[in-house]
Amino acid sequence: MKKKYSLIVPMINTSSKYANKLPIEFQYDNNTGKMNCIKSIEGINVELFTDIYFVILSKHEKQYNVSQKIMLSVKNSKLNGINCVFLFLDAPTSSQAETIYTVIKKYNIDGPIFIKDADNMCICNEHILGNYVLVYPLEKTPIVDPQHKSYISVDDQNFVTNIIEKKIVGNLFNCGGYAFNDANDFVNGFEALLEFEDISNHMYISHIIYWLILNKNIKFRPIEAIDYEDFEIKNN
Repeated sequence: MKKKYSLIVPMINTSSKYANKLPIEFQYDNNTGKMNCIKSIEGINVELFTDIYFVILSKHEKQYNVSQKIMLSVKNSKLNGINCVFLFLDAPTSSQAETIYTVIKKYNIDGPIFIKDADNMCICNEHILGNYVLVYPLEKTPIVDPQHKSYISVDDQNFVTNIIEKKIVGNLFNCGGYAFNDANDFVNGFEALLEFEDISNHMYISHIIYWLILNKNIKFRPIEAIDYEDFEIKNN
């Protein structure tokens, strides 16, 4: 039996751009015919995952029946056979970090977790197990939305020394994937950061990683993706 390894895919899209239409993560890619959220996962090595938790707004489920569409896509992809769980939220959380925290607490998730954004695809063939941030170099992508990215800097041993939102501290930006060796580390970081009012109103996963680096001496390494595609930019 595989050791439990949970993949969490938050899809709480509150953009006014999709007020009256299907959000980008649930749309289908014209070239592959696959849902974007499935395409986003298939870019990484999925062999180690035992469970996938999809987090969706209840209104999107009621309007578009997205869970059924996702399951049909899963059965026709390399995700077939992985246990899928759907969490429907009646209202958006305050942040992606709170969404992940909610999933972990509701399902008592322990052990390693991987968080994957559903609005982009990054190709990575490595087994991502441990504490990692998926990254891609700015100079390798001709089209990127830099103001909505988090950036990292590393030391000479290739450990992450800083990760920060919307401020370019190096040429590597996070391309939508975060690995934590222990879900409890994420929970501890989230709960600790709630004490800081300027962060608690909209906490980023980068805040939690930086807190763990500084306060728990937990080491994170970058893993550079082979390729990267932003569905929002491609769709424009």
